[in-house]
Amino acid sequence: MLTHENRVRDEFTRQAETFSTSSAITDKALTDRFVVALGDAGHGSVLDVACGPGILSAAIARSARDVVAFDLTPQMLAKARQPPG
Repeated sequence: MLTHENRVRDEFTRQAETFSTSSAITDKALTDRFVVALGDAGHGSVLDVACGPGILSAAIARSARDVVAFDLTPQMLAKARQPPG
């Protein structure tokens, strides 16, 4: 029997490659809006839950003291560990 966690992990495992290159989440203007919205909190310690391929985590890391990124899907975390570009 598949649990909810397993269903989520299976679905995002299938999507890891295309999700990490989707313009919907790689758009710099969008990530910049999130960073601005964090305000001063974005300069401290930040926890990114369900970080996916880490695009937002990386953007926040430019000004944060530290960022901890978590995702249920190992393939998404593997994408997050890859150098940009």
